[in-house]
Amino acid sequence: AKNRAIYDHKFHQRNDFYVIDSNEAIINFINMNNFQNGHKSVNTYDFSTLYTSIPHAQLKDNLVKFINRVFAFKKKSYIIPNTYTNKGYFTNVLGSKFCFSEDSLIECINYLIDNSYVVYNGKVYRQIIGIPMGTNSAPPRTLR
Repeated sequence: AKNRAIYDHKFHQRNDFYVIDSNEAIINFINMNNFQNGHKSVNTYDFSTLYTSIPHAQLKDNLVKFINRVFAFKKKSYIIPNTYTNKGYFTNVLGSKFCFSEDSLIECINYLIDNSYVVYNGKVYRQIIGIPMGTNSAPPRTLR
């Protein structure tokens, strides 16, 4: 975009994603780019069935692509999650027992997807499409 340089300093690149301090930079960016170019509207969408209707095969395929992309970008062999900070870091050194290679991370995620169970009306059901709402890993699993 023509005016992007004006706002680039407002974005902080971290791990191939962008984090901003407030929505002000986004609103200004939209105003300057959309309205100057004759566009007159901004659209938003509410995905009310996002978690509950994702086919497992598609979910797993997209997650494999995403994980491959991240590991290729980082040029590291392992990711080590920190359960105290809810963050992780990439390394080429095999570390703790909670150190995941690209393949082992994919294997664990596939296990989670294939073995999600919910209790409804006193009965246990295996989730065969979508991800159960409220699962602590549901938002990260829906990326991409």
